[in-house]
Amino acid sequence: MNRKILWVIIIFLLIFSSIALARDLNEILKSGYITFGIRKVSITIYQGEDHPNPGFCYEVAKSFAQELGVEPKFHIVSKFSDYWKKDGIFLLKATPFQVKTPDIFDKVDIVSDIITLTAQRQKLVNMVPFIENTEIFFGRRDLNVRKYEDLKGLRIITYEGMSFYNLIKEGLKRKGIPYVINYVDINNETGELNYIGEKKAVNSDEVELLVVPANKVIRKFAAYYQILLGHADVSIQDSFSFFLHYYENSCFRDGLKPFFPSGKKVGYLSFCTSYKTPKLNERLKGFMENFVKSKEFDSLVGRYMGISYKEYKELLYMEEK
Repeated sequence: MNRKILWVIIIFLLIFSSIALARDLNEILKSGYITFGIRKVSITIYQGEDHPNPGFCYEVAKSFAQELGVEPKFHIVSKFSDYWKKDGIFLLKATPFQVKTPDIFDKVDIVSDIITLTAQRQKLVNMVPFIENTEIFFGRRDLNVRKYEDLKGLRIITYEGMSFYNLIKEGLKRKGIPYVINYVDINNETGELNYIGEKKAVNSDEVELLVVPANKVIRKFAAYYQILLGHADVSIQDSFSFFLHYYENSCFRDGLKPFFPSGKKVGYLSFCTSYKTPKLNERLKGFMENFVKSKEFDSLVGRYMGISYKEYKELLYMEEK
């Protein structure tokens, strides 16, 4: 073969291989399978098929595959950031902002994860909501906390590197409630909580924020256990994750309880697809709209959260009392 022709073929193959391989609905149905991108991290998403409750997102994904009449396949994704990379660039923080399809859709048809719907993410991917979500305060079962004013004199533990930290500060400022910030460290072996530097004094009408610095690595559910150990009184978590972990763990149910939403804004968690697959996107949207109204979905929520879907939504829209 002429070397020049060979090089043309090689270049063509390289260019073709770099083109997004997102499969639309007809290709999926013809192949007999659909591939979901998913993280194996917790009951909210996926924790393994050997569990009685393998994962909420996992089960929703399987229900969609069943409706299509195809086999579900799962591609395990290591990190949340892997959903948003293109050629090694993290698109959500790229400067200038680049509207490109993330590389994950070269490997999967749908991302089945707890992805909060935002305007910025919608520029990159098609987002199909599957459940409402907001931030909710929770804490010791013996406390009667029903509004921001009830937080005075209490210790709220949170993490500097998470959005919850700013939400708490914004909520307290909005209500005119003073707070004091003390940085703390948690011993992952013993659970002991230690103040970093000199502890700032806190008055009885102030809220003490126990803040774990962003550079500290702590174990899963550390805030939950710090409340159970008596080192803190309150924390905050997104409602969807809280209720699944709360119902799953008996010690959480025995020692903790939900209080009230941190604000009036209720958002959505979504599955994601590529904009290059319009027929798949339309089919997934129709499925989700019908699925959340079904007895199957209500049963799924009850099995994972211990409450009905209706009760869950009522809690999200609950007013401070």
